[in-house]
Amino acid sequence: MTTVKIGVDVGGTFTDVVVYDGELSFGKVSTTPGMPERGVIQGVEKMGIPPEQVDYFVHGSTIALNAILERKGVKTALLTTTGFRDVLEIMRTNRPDLYNLQQDKPLPIVPRHLRFEADGRIGPDGDEVQALDEDQVSGFAAAAAAAGVEAVAVCFINAYANDAHERRAKELIEAALPGVPVTVSSEMVREWREFERTSTAVVNAYVRPLVERYARAISEQFSGTTNSNAVYMMQSNGGLGTEEDVRLRPATTIMSGPVGGVTAAEQLVRTVDHPHLLTLDIGGTSADMCLIHDGSARMVPERDVDRFPILTATVDVHAIGAGGGSIAWLDRGGALRCGPQSAGASPGPACYGRGGTEATVTDAHLVLGHIDADRFLGGEMALDVEAARNAVAPIARALGVSIERAAAAIIVVIDLRMAEALRRLATRAGQDLRDFALVPFGGAGPLHGARLCRELDIPNMVIPVAPGTFSAMGMLMADLRRDYAVTILQAVEAGSQAEIERVFAQLEAEARAASTDERATIVRTADMRYDGQEFSVNAPVPSRVDAGTLDDLSGAFEREHARQYGYSLDDRNVVLVTARISVVSPGGGAGLRELDRPRGTAEAALRGTVKVFDLERDEVRDCPVYDRDALTPGARITGAAIIEEARSTTLIGGGDTVEVDSYGNLLVTIGGVR
Repeated sequence: MTTVKIGVDVGGTFTDVVVYDGELSFGKVSTTPGMPERGVIQGVEKMGIPPEQVDYFVHGSTIALNAILERKGVKTALLTTTGFRDVLEIMRTNRPDLYNLQQDKPLPIVPRHLRFEADGRIGPDGDEVQALDEDQVSGFAAAAAAAGVEAVAVCFINAYANDAHERRAKELIEAALPGVPVTVSSEMVREWREFERTSTAVVNAYVRPLVERYARAISEQFSGTTNSNAVYMMQSNGGLGTEEDVRLRPATTIMSGPVGGVTAAEQLVRTVDHPHLLTLDIGGTSADMCLIHDGSARMVPERDVDRFPILTATVDVHAIGAGGGSIAWLDRGGALRCGPQSAGASPGPACYGRGGTEATVTDAHLVLGHIDADRFLGGEMALDVEAARNAVAPIARALGVSIERAAAAIIVVIDLRMAEALRRLATRAGQDLRDFALVPFGGAGPLHGARLCRELDIPNMVIPVAPGTFSAMGMLMADLRRDYAVTILQAVEAGSQAEIERVFAQLEAEARAASTDERATIVRTADMRYDGQEFSVNAPVPSRVDAGTLDDLSGAFEREHARQYGYSLDDRNVVLVTARISVVSPGGGAGLRELDRPRGTAEAALRGTVKVFDLERDEVRDCPVYDRDALTPGARITGAAIIEEARSTTLIGGGDTVEVDSYGNLLVTIGGVR
């Protein structure tokens, strides 16, 4: 019997489906806001596969992220140590906009009347300083019940060093509030910093019932799978989590959707002659970008969402509100802006014919002739050119230009926003974008890739196979992963090796006990810093820390510090702040495969020519259009050109050259860029 594996990426506008049953097939349906699981099921049904025949199912969703950004989580209460009730509101004193003295902090996820305190104290060394007042915990449970809360978070000071008080509080609260999920900080993170730990616990509690309902609905649809553990969800760390993991720790799925494409790009490194890739996933609502250096994406131990930190290992994906559905508008000074507001899935761009009237990036591309109105989504969805022109017309009148030039201006503005975000990403990581090849994907990514390469002086671009569903395909390539971490604050010096090794061995024992997969591998890393520094750098750790490898540990940190900041300090002690391990088990999905097709030329794939408005020449010109599905390995194209496929369109600039490799990727050399 053929094994059927499915990957699904639930985006803001479309839900992408990839099926692997020996061959890859792809599908796209509109996302169903409010009930994303409905869109998932519709997508699978569209592929003609009954849910009971699916053997392996992976999905990624922005349900947790959107709940935080839109403040649509559940009513949540917080129990914390006496004196720490307002940690969520005080936050940190740093300002994201340094020179803005009028900025406001975001409203806390949990309002003050639902934040409670209890006496009891654990010291920083893990010793009990004051016993937990269980009567106060019971009083909190009664107050929470009276308030009708749907979730509870518990975060006591120094619980990362000793979680006894949190475990006892959880027992009392669960007994008093049956059916109400309780998140304690020590089950989420065993790292220091009280605000960050509190924020992580609260965010997890805030979205937990929503993600639980969604995950349960998905699981029930695929309950007929042959493997009881065959339903997985993508996590922010680029690995898969089991249904149980996701239900208990939904905060680990905040970046669930965007990291799928990064995982696929890490596999792409093995097929192209570029060890450094810059991914750019442009969907309907956002542009998500990530640096892949030497074949691996950068990981960060913390993720901020609307200034609320989440302490969980995360692929370093940076996102801005720039997508095909981004709405163009004029500010008070009459300057053209685009995004971050998006038309989303409903009503969508004006050309979708679903009631949208405001000009979007997709409407602009249609006006300029970059998209074929009759072949959108492989002809499944016809676009309304006249509606797009009507939507752009008010922008054109306000700017005093033609509709075509107004549409061109929308594309220029959104491209400049993305280019600036990509520059910031590279600067923050200490990298030169000219050393990278751009990998644009998502439905709109290949439309913008060539122009962004010119703007950023990036000489090469790779358009992967099926870019419109690349993130969903990446989910099928992902491994299972679980991360463990604990703060130890241990100097890396002679005689410290025994304590460092003890902590890592303890973490590994805990991980082995939780994993039944004998194929699992363990990767050690540590957050380290120079004595006196505030922030740390993550570096690899030897498989065993002893007297012979202690210098290797500090040396790895110093090399990474020098790579990121350009210097190292020979006269400063190194401190190991947090020990980390990752347990990775092979997934059961698909990988990139070479095409079983003879080499050929591009002539057979030529469909004809279309009239397009050339942004560089500021004129209408004829442009050849190629059918990507008909391109064979070895085919070469010289731009300008349009390469169409069912779920995306690639725009190639004048002077650019394209070659199809043996995997079907489009290798683009940008003309005039070195």
